[in-house]
Amino acid sequence: MKRSVKVFGLIGLYLLGWWSLWSQKVVLPSSVSASIPAVLLTTAALHVFRFLPIYTLILFGVYSVVSVMIKVSNFKDCPEAAKELDADIAEARTELKSKGFKFD
Repeated sequence: MKRSVKVFGLIGLYLLGWWSLWSQKVVLPSSVSASIPAVLLTTAALHVFRFLPIYTLILFGVYSVVSVMIKVSNFKDCPEAAKELDADIAEARTELKSKGFKFD
């Protein structure tokens, strides 16, 4: 199974669970609902819960930007590859000049 299928499956399960709890399609047993503290039923907690997918996307974006910045800052130079690339460019220039291409 491809990794993308697993990731999208987990995202779908997350959103399905969030939607079912937010729309109150899932009825919790009285033993579970009695154990939920009253703090979780305040308007601030309901506001956070309502926008939880948006907060999750924002956190994922921050994580992605930070991980890319870390990878770029740890990128190593390759002087051998740079020399090889310069040699390839010089070879391509001489070949193109022999075919009549003019460089500025």
